[in-house]
Amino acid sequence: MRVAPARSRKSPIAGVGIPMAAMALLGAVHHAGVFAPGPGATGPAASASEIESSARAVVPPADHVAAALTEEQFEDLASRDPGLALRLAAAETNTVRALELRHRVLRIWAAKNPEAAAAWANALPNGEWQPALAAVFVGAAENPDEAMRVARALCAENPSQAGDYGQILIMSLATVGAYETGARFALATGEDVEHRAAWLHTAFFHYGMHQPTAALTLIERLGASSVSSVTFQGAISGWAATNPAQAANYAIGLAPGPDRTFALSETLPQWVSRDAVKAAAWILQFDPISDMDAGAAAVASQSGLVQQQPDAAFRWAASIAEPTLRANTLRSLALQCAPQNAGAIRDFLRRIPDLPESDRSALLDSLSPNPDA
Repeated sequence: MRVAPARSRKSPIAGVGIPMAAMALLGAVHHAGVFAPGPGATGPAASASEIESSARAVVPPADHVAAALTEEQFEDLASRDPGLALRLAAAETNTVRALELRHRVLRIWAAKNPEAAAAWANALPNGEWQPALAAVFVGAAENPDEAMRVARALCAENPSQAGDYGQILIMSLATVGAYETGARFALATGEDVEHRAAWLHTAFFHYGMHQPTAALTLIERLGASSVSSVTFQGAISGWAATNPAQAANYAIGLAPGPDRTFALSETLPQWVSRDAVKAAAWILQFDPISDMDAGAAAVASQSGLVQQQPDAAFRWAASIAEPTLRANTLRSLALQCAPQNAGAIRDFLRRIPDLPESDRSALLDSLSPNPDA
């Protein structure tokens, strides 16, 4: 006799098709009496601690959510009844898996009701609410205006944590590629807001990392303003973190001034750390200028260079135009110099032009052994 395959029963809870094996788990959780209502449900939402303690009390440790529902079924349940889905997540005995499920529910919930999802996440203990709120903002990113509205409401309700709320929103938007939205949020913040500069730097850092041309175009459209410096520095820092060679080629084309100085000081050390040979060859194309000093210092300070090629290291340090940075770099190299190279380096230091005698004497004294002593 041919036996028909087993079928999933239609769950009375939220209309989700759930296998019979999962019904006992859902029933125990559902009838425990404490759950955060989903969209359209009535009554107050339970707190995160109530949900977790109730779920763990009624669900045997051996029953795992993943074994009860497929991924698709769990996400369908989260969409229809996020409160119940959160209780199932709390019943998961694997801590990492439980957090993964919680954040998945919050992302799904936030796509429909970001305000309610944010309120639930924000009530979690310190250390838990931050990643939970990030999940909320990621879920709400499809409607960025709503996500920004919720973030501003949280800032107004709890000013002491406003800095964190803004940073979490901006970084969450960056996670889904909404860099311009994050920049727009920071730019729209009033000048009197304490955290505005930090938000602007974070937003334009991520924008510059991934879309530097778009970020710099937006900055150019803003024109001279109170945010010009922080937005430019954020974008350049982000670009330098991902493609310092490209950023350096952009920077050298800027007119002399604070922006070019910052851009080259930020990009050249990053480039040297990734490819010292190409960065050094690029620097040598230009006449020594103070804007290149950070790059020259980075080349001179490359790990092992003073041991393997001490003359080259000291020549790079000596090419630094700014006196204080040059003296500090030379001093650092002298302290790293191997004893067998001390004599040659001492002769070299005596011949460096434009080195203040006090610095020269200090550098010579730092070398050991000293045959003149």
